[in-house]
Amino acid sequence: MKNLLIATTALVATAGVAAADITFSGGARFGVKHTGTVTGSAATAAAEEAAAAAKKAAADNVSVYNQAGVDYDGTTSAAALETYVAATDANQTLIDAETAADKAVADDAADNKSKTDLTNRFTVNIMGTAETDSGIEFFGKVRIRGGNAGNGATSGSSISAPRVGATVGGLTVAVGNINGAIDSLPGLYSGSVGLTGLSYSNVMVGGYDGFSSAGGGTNGVEVIYSASGLGVHLSHSGLVAGDRTALGLSYAFGDWKIALGHQSADLTAEDFTVLTVDGAIGSVSVGAQIADVAAGSAFQINGL
Repeated sequence: MKNLLIATTALVATAGVAAADITFSGGARFGVKHTGTVTGSAATAAAEEAAAAAKKAAADNVSVYNQAGVDYDGTTSAAALETYVAATDANQTLIDAETAADKAVADDAADNKSKTDLTNRFTVNIMGTAETDSGIEFFGKVRIRGGNAGNGATSGSSISAPRVGATVGGLTVAVGNINGAIDSLPGLYSGSVGLTGLSYSNVMVGGYDGFSSAGGGTNGVEVIYSASGLGVHLSHSGLVAGDRTALGLSYAFGDWKIALGHQSADLTAEDFTVLTVDGAIGSVSVGAQIADVAAGSAFQINGL
C-alpha cells in the first residue's frame, strides 16, 4: 500500500508536464600562446631598489656589529652583552631583508620571462527543459569544462554546479549557479581579443557574480525580463564576504546595444556603475565603456 501511494503521488505531480528534453551544446579551442618579455617592470624596479637599500643597510651595520663583538669579548659587563645581542639581531634582520629583496627580484624576473605555452579548452553544456500545459518551461543546466595551458601535466575536467529555474513569456527566474546581472551585461567584454581574451584585462569592473563553468559558483537568485529589445536583469547573492545586488538594463536597436549596470555590495571595492555602448559601423565592431568604481572613473573605446 505504501508503494502504491508513492507511485500515485508521482503521477499526480507530473500530470500536465511534457517529457523532458535534454540538449547538448558546446565548443572547443586550441592553440599556442606566447608571452613576450616585459621590460622595465615596476615590480622589478621596486624589488631592485629594496634589495639595494637592504644591502647598504647591512653594510653600514657591519662596523657597529663588529665593534659590539669586540666590546663583548673584552668585558663581561651587562651593557656590552646587551649591545652585542641588539647588534646581532639587527644584523640578522638586515640579512633577511636583503635575502627577501633578492628573491623578489628573481621572482619578478621569472614572471616576466618570455614563454610559449600550449593552450586548449573543451566545453559541453547539458540543458534539460520540460514545459507544462500552461506554458511554463522549467529548466536546468550544468556545464562540463576542461582546459589546460603550459607544457606540464594536464588536469582533468570539472562539472559545474547547476542553474535551475523557470521561464514564462519573457520572464525568467533562476537560482543556484546564476549568470549574474553584470556578467550578462551586453558590451561588457567587447574589445577582448585573442584566443583567450588576453585574460579579459579590458573589463573595468570586478567582483561580480557569473556562471562558474567548472566550479560551485555563487548560490544566488536572478530575475530576467526581455521584450522588444528591452532587457532587465536583477540578481542577488549572499557570500561569506558580504551580499551583492546587481541590476542590468539594456536596449537593442538595429546593430547597436546600450546597457547600464549597477552593483551594490557590502565590500566597497565591489560597488560600481558601468555604461556600455556596443555596435557596428559597416564591417567594424565598435564599442565604448565608462565605469565609476571605488578607485575612480575609467573610460575605454574599442574597435575590431
